[in-house]
Amino acid sequence: MGFLSVFGIVLQYIESKQYFKIIKDNFVKYVIRELKKKYICKEPMFGFEFELHKISVDEQNKKIYIDLTAQNDIINSVKQKHGEFHLSHEYGGWMYEVIPNEPFLIKDLHLIENNIQNLYKYLTIKYGNKKFLSLGSFPMLGVGKYYINEDEKDEDEDKELIGDKNEQKAREQFLEDIKNNKLSCSNYLNDKIINRHPRFGNLTRNIRQRRGSKVDIQIPIFKDKNTDLTTITNLDPNPGYITMDAMGFGMGCCSLQVTIASDSLDDCIKIYDQLIPLAPLFLLLTSSSPIHRGKLSDYDNRWIIISKSVDDRTEEERNPQSDEYIYKSRYSPVYSYIGNVNKYFNNYPKFPINQDYYKQFIEAGISENLATHFCNLLVRDPLVIFDKKINITDDNDMTHFENINSSNWNSLRFKLPRPADGDHSYKIEIRTCDLQLTPFENTSIIHFIVNLYNIILKQNCNFILPITKVDQNYENAYCNDAINKQKFWWRINCFDNININDDNFDYKKDEKDNIKLLTINEILNGANQYNYPGLISIIKKEINENPNYNENMRQNLLKFANYMEKRAKGEIWTDAKYIRRFINDHPKYNKDSIITEEINYDLINHLLDIQNGIIKPKELFG
Repeated sequence: MGFLSVFGIVLQYIESKQYFKIIKDNFVKYVIRELKKKYICKEPMFGFEFELHKISVDEQNKKIYIDLTAQNDIINSVKQKHGEFHLSHEYGGWMYEVIPNEPFLIKDLHLIENNIQNLYKYLTIKYGNKKFLSLGSFPMLGVGKYYINEDEKDEDEDKELIGDKNEQKAREQFLEDIKNNKLSCSNYLNDKIINRHPRFGNLTRNIRQRRGSKVDIQIPIFKDKNTDLTTITNLDPNPGYITMDAMGFGMGCCSLQVTIASDSLDDCIKIYDQLIPLAPLFLLLTSSSPIHRGKLSDYDNRWIIISKSVDDRTEEERNPQSDEYIYKSRYSPVYSYIGNVNKYFNNYPKFPINQDYYKQFIEAGISENLATHFCNLLVRDPLVIFDKKINITDDNDMTHFENINSSNWNSLRFKLPRPADGDHSYKIEIRTCDLQLTPFENTSIIHFIVNLYNIILKQNCNFILPITKVDQNYENAYCNDAINKQKFWWRINCFDNININDDNFDYKKDEKDNIKLLTINEILNGANQYNYPGLISIIKKEINENPNYNENMRQNLLKFANYMEKRAKGEIWTDAKYIRRFINDHPKYNKDSIITEEINYDLINHLLDIQNGIIKPKELFG
C-alpha cells in the first residue's frame, strides 16, 4: 500500500495543489537519474505479498465481523519480524499485509510451498484458526453491524505518532473527522474501519475531494430466480446493480501480489511487456470475490470494484468528449507497453501523458515508450503529501517517486531499485490476482507466474496484443464463471519466431491470422485447430529440462502445473464458483441474490474449514 512513514501533517487535496510541481519535478529527475545508472542484479529473485482479513466469529449469535484490532496488533511496528515474515498495515483496520522476510531466488521456487504453509500455521498459532480469513472480499462489508473493535485503544495512544502542537491539533481533527464519517462521507461504510495511520484516511478524503464527489461503484447483481430488479431505496438506488460509495469497498478487498526482480533494466522491460497480456488471465484464474455488500454480484473478482473505489477523475476527465479525458481510473490495467514494441500495439487514440515532462525524458535519452509510461503516471496528482516532506535535497530519497508510483495502482507496477536498502534490482509487481483460500492454491498461482517468467526469459515467445484487446480481456475476466463462459484474445503464434517491431510487418494481417478468441482452457492447455501447444505444456517442458531441479523437486513443481491445467479446464473450480454453489445450496437462501447474516455465518465457517485443511472439497482440489 505504499510508504507508511509519517513526516508531519498530511495535507488535504486543496492545500497540496501548490506543491504538485515540486513533487513531479523531483519524480522526473529521480527517474532519469536512476534509469541512467543501469543497475545489474546478481541473480533474478521474486517475492510475494498476501493481504488477509482479521475476523471475529460470534458463535452464540451466529454472526461474523471484521475485527479492527488488527491495526492494534502491529500499528507501532510496521515491519516487525515474525519468524519468516513481516506483518504490516493495510488500508482496513482489520487487514494484515504479510510478506516474506527475504526474497527467493528464481531457482529456489520449490521452497515457497513450505514458506506459505508456515505463514498460515504462524497466523493460526498466534491468533487462532477462526481469526483470519484468506479470501478476496468480506461478504458483509457495509451491511448491518459488520465490524467489531473489542480492544479499542485510547486515543492518546494514537497521538504518539504526533510531534509538535500543530501536528497534535491536526491529529485531533483527523480523529474527529473519522467519528463524523467526513473522510468518505459513505452511506454504507463507517470511517472507523479505516486504519488509523494518516495515509489511509487522508487518501480516502483526497480522492473524494479531487473527484468532486463520492466515488461511484455500480456492479451488476447476479439475477437469480427471485432477485428484485424493481424496488428503489436510498441504499439501493439502481435496481439490477450493487451500489457502493467508498474507497473501503475496493481497498478492503484482499489480493495476492507477486514481485519479480530481473537481472537488468532491459530484461525487466521485456518481461513487463510480455506480462501485460497475461495479467487478465491471472485475474480470472484466481477469482474469489463474488459477494459485495451482502449481495451476489455477476462478477467473480474484485478488480473493477477496487478500480472504481479510487477513481479520482473529475467529471471532465471522465467525459470521453472532453479534451481532459483520461481513459481509466488510477487503479486500472496498464496503458501501454514500455519496450521496443511498435506503436500499432499501443493503440489508444488519445493517450493521456504529461507532454512537458515527456520532452525532458526524451532529451535525457530515455526511450519513447518508457518515457510515455512515466509521463502517463504524471497525469495523476500526488494524493498524500506530508508537510515536512516536500522540498527534498537528498538524491537518494525516493519519497516523491513512491508518492506517485505507489498511488498509480496498475495491473503491473514497474519498480526502480532501492540502493539505500541494498536493492539493485528493477522489478515488476503483478497485481491482478485475487487472494485464494488455501496455501496450496496461492502457491499454485505463484508457481504459474514465476514459471511464465522463466519461459519469457529463456524462450523466443511473444504474447503482445493490441492494448485495447488486453482491455477487452479484462472486461470478460470479471464475469461470472469466465473460465467456462468467456473467450479471450490470444496470440496463437506466440512461440514462433515472430518480429512485431519491424515497420514493414503487416500488422493487420498478423492480427487477422494470429490473434484469436480462445477459451482459457485453450490458452493454457492448447488449441489443436491452430496447432497452438498451450502455456502449461511449455511450463512442464521448462520444469522437466531445468538442470537446477532434481527428480523430487521436479515432481513437486509439476503438481502445481497440473493443478492450473485442471483449473483452466474447469475440472477444478475457482473459489468464486465454489462460493456461488454453497450459497445456491444453502437451505435459507431464497434465490434472491441476498446473503443473510446466517448464510454468511455458515459460509465463512465452511470456508475456514477449507482454509485450515479440515475439509478438502473435490471441486477445489480434485
